[in-house]
Amino acid sequence: MKHSTHNRVFRSLQPASVKMKRVQAPVAEGAPGWTNTPVSLGRRGKVPPLEMDSIVMNSPYDEKPKPKGSRALGLEEAPTYRPTKEEFQEPLKYIQSIAEEGKKYGICKIIPPEGWRPTFAVDTERFFFKSRKQELNSMEAKSRTTTNYLDQLYKFHKQHGTQLKSLPLIDKRPLDLYQLKKEVETRGGYNYVCDKKKWAEVGRALGYTGKIMTSLSTSLKASYQKYILPYEVYLVRAKPSVMRQREAENGMRSPAGGMKTPQASPPGTGKTGLNATPMKTEDVTMTDADTFSRKRPAEEVPSVAEVEARIKAGNPEILKEVAAQEKALEERHAKRAKIDVVPAVTGGSVAPHAPVTPSKLPNEANMAKPGENCEACGRGDHAPSILLCDGCDSGYHMGCLDPPLKSIPKNEWYCPKCLVGTGEFGFEDGGEYSLAEFQTKADDYKIKHFAKRLPLDPVTGQRIEITENMVEREFWRLIENPEVSVEVEYGADVHVTAHGSAFPTVERQPTDPYSTDPWNLNVMPLANDSLFRHIKSDVSGMTVPWIYVGMCFSTFCWHSEDHWTYSINYQHFGETKTWYGIPGEDADKFEAAMKKSVPDLFEQQPDLLFQLVTMMSPEKLRKEGVRVYAIDQRANQFVVTFPNAYHAGFNHGFNFNEAVNFAPSDWEPWGRACAKRYQEYRRMPVFSHDEMLMTAAAMDTSVETAQWLSKALEAMVKDETARRDLLRVQVPGLKEKVDEIELADDANYQCGVCKVYTFLAQVTCGQGCTSKVVCTSHVSELCDCEVNTRVYRLRYSDKYLEDLVYAVDYRANASRIWDGKLKTLLSNTAKPSLKELKALLSEGQKIPGDLSGLPILKGFVDRATEWVAEASEFLARKPQNRRKSEKVRKLTKAQERKEEEQRKPEYVQRLLSQAESLPFDCPEIGLLREKIVAINAYRVHAIKAIGQAGITKVELEEVIEAGRSVNVDLAETELLERYVAQLNWLDKAAEASKERLTAKQLGELLSESETLEMPENNEHVVHLRTKKDAGERWDEAVKQLLAMDNIPMAQLMALSEQAGQLPVDQEIFQKVEGIIARTRDTHRIILDLLERSRNPDPNQRPNSAEVDVVKKDLEDLNVKTPEATLLEKEAHRVDDWIRKGKRLFGKANAPLEILGTHLSFVEKVNDNCFSLDDKPRSPVEPSSREASPEAETINETGPERAKEGKDVFCLCRTPESGLMIECGVCHEWYHGRCLKMNRKKLKDEDTYTCPVCDYRVTIPRQSDRPRLDDLHQLAADALYLPFMPKELSTLRRIVDTAQKFRNVVTTFLHTTLCLTAAELPIIKFYLRKIEGAEVLLDNETNYFRAKVHEWMPIADEAPEAIGESKSTRKPRLSKKAKMMMEAQANGTMPVEMTPTATPQAKPPPAKAETPMNPPYLQQHSVSHSPSPYASTPMHTIQICNKCAHGWAPHEQTQMLVCQVCNGPFHPHCANAPSSMVGKPYICEGCCGKLGQPYAYATTPPAATPPYGQEHGSYQYGGADAQANGHTSNILAAIASQGMPNEFLNAFKDGAQQAPESAREQLDELTGYSHGAGPDAAHGLSTEDIANEFLSV
Repeated sequence: MKHSTHNRVFRSLQPASVKMKRVQAPVAEGAPGWTNTPVSLGRRGKVPPLEMDSIVMNSPYDEKPKPKGSRALGLEEAPTYRPTKEEFQEPLKYIQSIAEEGKKYGICKIIPPEGWRPTFAVDTERFFFKSRKQELNSMEAKSRTTTNYLDQLYKFHKQHGTQLKSLPLIDKRPLDLYQLKKEVETRGGYNYVCDKKKWAEVGRALGYTGKIMTSLSTSLKASYQKYILPYEVYLVRAKPSVMRQREAENGMRSPAGGMKTPQASPPGTGKTGLNATPMKTEDVTMTDADTFSRKRPAEEVPSVAEVEARIKAGNPEILKEVAAQEKALEERHAKRAKIDVVPAVTGGSVAPHAPVTPSKLPNEANMAKPGENCEACGRGDHAPSILLCDGCDSGYHMGCLDPPLKSIPKNEWYCPKCLVGTGEFGFEDGGEYSLAEFQTKADDYKIKHFAKRLPLDPVTGQRIEITENMVEREFWRLIENPEVSVEVEYGADVHVTAHGSAFPTVERQPTDPYSTDPWNLNVMPLANDSLFRHIKSDVSGMTVPWIYVGMCFSTFCWHSEDHWTYSINYQHFGETKTWYGIPGEDADKFEAAMKKSVPDLFEQQPDLLFQLVTMMSPEKLRKEGVRVYAIDQRANQFVVTFPNAYHAGFNHGFNFNEAVNFAPSDWEPWGRACAKRYQEYRRMPVFSHDEMLMTAAAMDTSVETAQWLSKALEAMVKDETARRDLLRVQVPGLKEKVDEIELADDANYQCGVCKVYTFLAQVTCGQGCTSKVVCTSHVSELCDCEVNTRVYRLRYSDKYLEDLVYAVDYRANASRIWDGKLKTLLSNTAKPSLKELKALLSEGQKIPGDLSGLPILKGFVDRATEWVAEASEFLARKPQNRRKSEKVRKLTKAQERKEEEQRKPEYVQRLLSQAESLPFDCPEIGLLREKIVAINAYRVHAIKAIGQAGITKVELEEVIEAGRSVNVDLAETELLERYVAQLNWLDKAAEASKERLTAKQLGELLSESETLEMPENNEHVVHLRTKKDAGERWDEAVKQLLAMDNIPMAQLMALSEQAGQLPVDQEIFQKVEGIIARTRDTHRIILDLLERSRNPDPNQRPNSAEVDVVKKDLEDLNVKTPEATLLEKEAHRVDDWIRKGKRLFGKANAPLEILGTHLSFVEKVNDNCFSLDDKPRSPVEPSSREASPEAETINETGPERAKEGKDVFCLCRTPESGLMIECGVCHEWYHGRCLKMNRKKLKDEDTYTCPVCDYRVTIPRQSDRPRLDDLHQLAADALYLPFMPKELSTLRRIVDTAQKFRNVVTTFLHTTLCLTAAELPIIKFYLRKIEGAEVLLDNETNYFRAKVHEWMPIADEAPEAIGESKSTRKPRLSKKAKMMMEAQANGTMPVEMTPTATPQAKPPPAKAETPMNPPYLQQHSVSHSPSPYASTPMHTIQICNKCAHGWAPHEQTQMLVCQVCNGPFHPHCANAPSSMVGKPYICEGCCGKLGQPYAYATTPPAATPPYGQEHGSYQYGGADAQANGHTSNILAAIASQGMPNEFLNAFKDGAQQAPESAREQLDELTGYSHGAGPDAAHGLSTEDIANEFLSV
């Protein structure tokens, strides 16, 4: 029992051990889909496929039927049919041919012709379905009745504090309490058995024979009194109320959502639902706990406790008193309640219209959930006093119960509905299987089940084979034995919409011929002969097939198809399926037999036979006079069931079937009868039968449809008219409304009481108090408003229905009517109209069968139609308004000849003569006669006009227009047209001589003169030709100017001025004007740019993007002025600056645009690496990793950094992403992508050392990293440019960000005057950020690397000082190099001149690769002396490039600085005197690169002087000498490459005038592309190099 206060639950007990399973609805082969929902797919992926070799795919075509009488139950076989290939072509036609015989058996089997075997289209690797568990003996009617009764008995006693733990034993065997109850009931009841002392007779009926009868009688009586009698007394008082409540519950509900009863009872009246008794207000009192209590009226039925006490006291008359008082209550209630008069059900006291699961009405959308409202009064107030039933969760006020409760029960509490019993039954969900899994389960089960039951073969000593008869006998033994519980599983009602049909479909297998086969179950329901094609939506299980996967003993119970339709079931493969069928003629006998056998079940559920959950042996049915037949279905066979034929069956083993419904025309009467039956039982139909008929009448106008539809519509309209007339008599003045608008939801068509579809007419509330609708039979039960306020909504008016019946009937009798029409038409007129003849012919062609007059009529109409087509073609032509020689559209020669023929006057006369010979009439004949009259009249008029003197042009045109209107070529019209056209041209030529014409206008005028054959010496013709020649000369002159490389603007402007007086080509003229206008605008812009470029303030100078736009305009215009040339020269300076920037980043070979893109990339990276928000911290773990060993702490001033956001890691200083690698030394985490490492390169036992801890570990770099000082210089150089590069702003931000970070590092080193090993984590932190940046801080890097090696040495040697940071990418060939490689491959270039990869800066000397597990990780014994500079701030230290030791202020000797590489050197390391400090100096390495001797070398230089010295340009130590020497070195490199003179000549006018491609080639060959050459230090431009080379 549960007590609801919304969140409070007092107690939850275990369910009774005998409680029936109340789960999903049952299964039926071919039944529609209200009982099942499709399971979801795709949750398990692929599974092993079904081995198709292990199953039976085909049964023998010539299988022999079982001998008569050999079947297990002695049943007769239903017929088997084998259609021929021709008969098999039309399924519905063939089935209708065998229907007369098949209906006598209810079912039949059809074996397809040999060779017919559809493809099995299920993907067995992905096909999953949910099964249902079936307990065999629980499906048998009597077994379930017993179980239901014991379940209710158990609940009753448990609620009253007595446990029915086990059944009482009599004579050492359990007593069947239900059978005891039935035996006492059949003998007159408890009082009668006691009075007549029939307990011994009851005992013998129960099978007790070995016990003394006196003792037996005493035991039976005691058991009855103890267990059965209290419950039966309770049922006497509770059952009528519960039954009425169920009726109301399944019938109507009030707008508030509560139960609609004839008289609602307030809380505390003590009666439930329809059994409520009115009480006075003073009888109801409230307790402190908000519970209800009341005084019981004197006439109320005694409680169960009182009855039990009085029975024990020896007063059995109490039973008579209970019955009498209950009868009085019912009589009093009957005076108030209004209940439909419905057919009675045998064995029950309730009307047969209470389905188990009532459908939700439209007004129930906002109903309260179960338990929120009291089921008795329908109200939800006083929530603390609402008890929840432990069986169904329904709620009741404690005061509304009978008798009322004052406190919460301590035991489980069940509501009256659960104690009386609902009889609900269904099947539990089983597992989800693939076909292979279910096959294994089915085969194992069958083998194990029969293993111990099969006898041994006396010959072989092995168990005999399992036969079909064995399986059938065992099945019925298990069904009828209540003591043997066997559970199987059945994959029933599997929706093909979710799982896919086993037949191929057009959507999935369009090329499979079986996808459109008429026997394909996806095609058959909607075939042309099936009435289901008139249903507007698909119905799963009826018009869309269902799949059934069976195992041994899995069952489908007795049922008939929804709407009593035909069904067809096809077995794709597997073992036998046995069917039992009952003819539709015996359906009533079958139902009577079932009700007679289990009246209690039908009393609880009058619609039991609709639920497909009950089995009964064919033997028992035959004893009741029911004919039962059987058939065995095997692989590749069909089973057809006929209308209203009950059928059931079971499977012999693993098999796979598919079923669907169909409805040929002979089904319609059965469907109408079933719809009426559904209304009687208040069962929801699957579709509206009336709507189907109306749809067929509207959409299908064929005679075939009309022949079956005529009678159906007539019966439907007759019934509907009778209902309408009756309602109009019952409710005078009822408001009627014809509304043909279709409602959106089917629920809006269903009667709220009987569930019938009110498609043709429905009653609604005119006051709008409810949205429900009802049929004409339940008008009074719609709502509480006055009946005369109802609105009778008609979908169609009475007249429309009558007219429809007439129209359909007319189509059905069309043949006879058509013959009469033809005779009438021919007899009434000698020349009937062609329109009438065509209409009659069309009507006759739609009528099936042979019509004697139809072929003759068709031949005549065809001849007449051909004439009309030819006449119409002539009459439909537009009047001719052009000369005969003109052609608007291209015609073939045959078409031209035909058109010429039609335009002759003789053609019209011939057409008219043909029409006179045909006995028909049409409008075209009259039009041709009128045409002949018009032609003759025009000829007379034209002849007069030609000979008339002084006739005006207007009058001539009127005559011509009259000639055109006859639409025939006449000589008179042509003569007049030519004369008028010449007059018109002369007028136009005279007018044109006064105006300025374009070339096009002039050409058109001259072309027209030629067409009209004007004289060549005509003054207008001569004048126009002269002007045309002048215009053509102007066009040619302009074209020559525009074709020049540099258009002379003066000549172009002069030609533009001349164009005003000439007929020039307007397209060329507009082009000239556009060039002039754009040139002027561009010139103004260039002057403005040049003026602004001279501004002393660089920020006020133009941006290079503005110059790029102007340069693009100049290229398009092809006009060059001195100012434009100057602008381009100045723009080349910006390009040189960009090239210098590219070289710094190692991008010399890339396009100019790459600098801006790369600077944006550098800025993004540096913003992360040089971020000042990124503070030193202890190593932390990524969020997805486990904690690493305890790391060193950082001695910072203040607390450790709080993790406010995401932690950043790695050299790139970004959050965790992808593969993360931990350094085994510093425990910092790095991105695998930044280190160019993947999981394959790492092993579980390896430990990684990062580049910060071990300087030998190479950091992958995609490009060079320029020094910050070089970027400072690059930014400063931009200030001397005439135009500010668009990349400058990004460069400045990069420099500012790096400089701010350098300042912070400098501050750190200033603050920490004496660095110790304790600051090592901070040093590594800064070094990690510097190494991750895309700008090189060389001094800081060298200093930090030295400190890391000093305090935590890993390598044996100290790190060398670095002055540059190059890309680690492999070199790539330049465009020039690729061209040279292709030339060499083609044999056009010597092999020795073939270039290698683009020259790149030489990488540092190769060092031994640092292993993943270096020795120091095992030994930890590498010693290193501390650096003497450990306590000196970094910003005051310089690291010697030779010895890798630094210089500090306390030392006496300062350092030399190389003017080329900016590298510092101790004087003694450079072998130079200390006096050279502060003077120009070039280190030994740079001298070697420049090809110059080193002044302080211990070994004399080679005898051959460098290239520059031969020309006297080398002076050691001077900047000019260095520059000249470098230039000479570059020129030597060019000469060594064997550059052709054509390349060098490109620079003869100076590098600024050289093509871009040549300048880039020169950059590549001189080594500029790497940003490491001495030109970076001395600013040698491409122009300087080229000029130097040319001078040499």
